[in-house]
Amino acid sequence: MELDFLATVLLSSLSSASILLIATIGLAVVYGLMGVINLAHGEFLMVGAYSALTATQIGIPYLLAIPFAVAMTMLIGAIVEVLIIRKLYGRIFDTMLATWGLGMIFNQGAVLLFGTVTPGIGMP
Repeated sequence: MELDFLATVLLSSLSSASILLIATIGLAVVYGLMGVINLAHGEFLMVGAYSALTATQIGIPYLLAIPFAVAMTMLIGAIVEVLIIRKLYGRIFDTMLATWGLGMIFNQGAVLLFGTVTPGIGMP
C-alpha cells in the first residue's frame, strides 16, 4: 500500500469523524441547555453546507464562504427558534415531532432548490 493512499484515507476518516463529533456535541449542548431534542440537527449542517456551496458558486472566495455559511445557518436557526421552538419549551415530544417535520421540509427544499446531485466545492 502506498503512503500517499494511506495518508489520504487517514485524513478523510479524520475529517468525517470530526464532522460527526461536531454534530454530536451540538445535539448534547442543545438538549442540555434548552431541553429540546432537535431531530433536524443534521439538516442545519446541510443548510450550512449548501450556503457555502452557493456562496462559492456566486463568486465569494472560499475563506469568506465559511463565515457566510455560519451566518446563514445562525439566521435560519434563530428564525426557527422564534417561530417554532419557543412555543414548545417543556414539551419534549412536541419538539421532537416539530423538528422531525422541519427536517423533512429542509430535505425536500434542498432537493427542490439544488437537485439530487450537486457539484462539490473545489479545493481551495
